[in-house]
Amino acid sequence: MTDALHPRATLAARLHCSERTARRRLLDAMQADPGLRVVRRGRTILLSEPQIQRVIRALEWRSTSASAAMSGT
Repeated sequence: MTDALHPRATLAARLHCSERTARRRLLDAMQADPGLRVVRRGRTILLSEPQIQRVIRALEWRSTSASAAMSGT
């Protein structure tokens, strides 16, 4: 059984941002996580639930300098 595919609007709702911002965040996440791939149907970007979770994790881990500054190293 395959995972259901969700449009980019679902990602935007999860990130609490506009679809345009979600598009930029998706590109940021794809740069941070080279293994992350999305399905394209024409101009529509579709994501499965595990892919949405990977995007959110990639955005959480985006900056290591902030965590290093907080730890005092």
